[in-house]
Amino acid sequence: MQEIGVGVIALGWMGRLHSRGFSQVAERYPELGVKAKLVAAADPVPANQEAALALGFERAVADYHEVLSSPDVDVVSICAPNFLHHEIAM
Repeated sequence: MQEIGVGVIALGWMGRLHSRGFSQVAERYPELGVKAKLVAAADPVPANQEAALALGFERAVADYHEVLSSPDVDVVSICAPNFLHHEIAM
């Protein structure tokens, strides 16, 4: 089974929902032959960083640039408020 490194930016309600969804990929879609590995989550709020670790991320950081530049992150979910998506994606 291939492992895909996942990064999530912003661990509010939507970020937590995406994280739980990634955790279930192998179980719900076994035909894909992939397993999501929760590598890094970025959020400047300390409580959300604690939540990231509780969700199973290997590390939690304050600066989203660390997630984007991480060599072990293959895919990123941007879960910040919509008006921030363009800046983060670019």
